[in-house]
Amino acid sequence: MDIKSLRLFLGIIKHRSITKASKHLYIAQPALGLYLRRLEDEIGVELVTRHARGVTPTAAGLKLAEHAERLISQMHYIKNELQNLRDTPSGPVLVGLTHGTGQLLAAQLTKRVALRFVYGTRSVSLLQRC
Repeated sequence: MDIKSLRLFLGIIKHRSITKASKHLYIAQPALGLYLRRLEDEIGVELVTRHARGVTPTAAGLKLAEHAERLISQMHYIKNELQNLRDTPSGPVLVGLTHGTGQLLAAQLTKRVALRFVYGTRSVSLLQRC
């Protein structure tokens, strides 16, 4: 079971049809049916009841859909959190200044760094006033 299989499964459940889901998911209908069959084989339970008008999720299928939605949502959260780490500097800041320069700049520099990186980007207007 992987995230792709769960996403495809959710598409089938949403559209209540493998054919309709295949059009919306841009995957061939036979391939989508194969993903569903492999998922059912792996789990060992029937996830949908197939009929002429499409599919109806079984109790197990509804339970899997519930868990799959939470897992996919959590994956999006993790991805966003990790990208935020990449985009936002963090960690200790070391600045080397001579004694004379330190007396002139240290207070303002510390204030600006704290406003920008500790208190966030909402403080940009405050930074401009420093």
